[in-house]
Amino acid sequence: MCLDAPGPPPDPSDPPRPEPGGQRPQSDGTRSTLWARIRIVTTIETIVRDINRELVPAFEEKLRAALADQSREWLVDQVVRLTLDAHALQEADRRQVAEAKARARQERHDRVAAMGFGLDALEAFLAEHAAVTRESLVAAGHLRPEAPAKGTALITSTERTDAGDALLTKAKDVLFVLLF
Repeated sequence: MCLDAPGPPPDPSDPPRPEPGGQRPQSDGTRSTLWARIRIVTTIETIVRDINRELVPAFEEKLRAALADQSREWLVDQVVRLTLDAHALQEADRRQVAEAKARARQERHDRVAAMGFGLDALEAFLAEHAAVTRESLVAAGHLRPEAPAKGTALITSTERTDAGDALLTKAKDVLFVLLF
């Protein structure tokens, strides 16, 4: 039974219908009062539609203001993304991930090639970092003091400083040279 379906109009002698969410009229058993009670029952769609009507103008204004700050290239990418189907989006995402990995691999290769790494460089690196501890990393400004203790959570870039990130990248590069 559809509650908002057209039907017989309420009897003019019936009291006016309250707004959605208001109190229901008292039933005196007549058909018109029953019809009025059925008509005032709201659905979630009605509530959402009413709220949407109120919010759309403000939302549109804020959306336009936020989009006005974006670059043309970003806007075009977003429009294209919205028009593609789910499969095409997944393929595009996979392609972006593959390109990002390839860029990172090339950057590491370039850094490693620039190191000119040999046995002397390895011995110097090991000697320089032989006594590294958590405390020495904090003291040298590579690690933030609030970083998780050893054996608990992983240390992320939020717990490292820029210098700490640079040191980690260098250590990874040295490991890469040794492995490959």
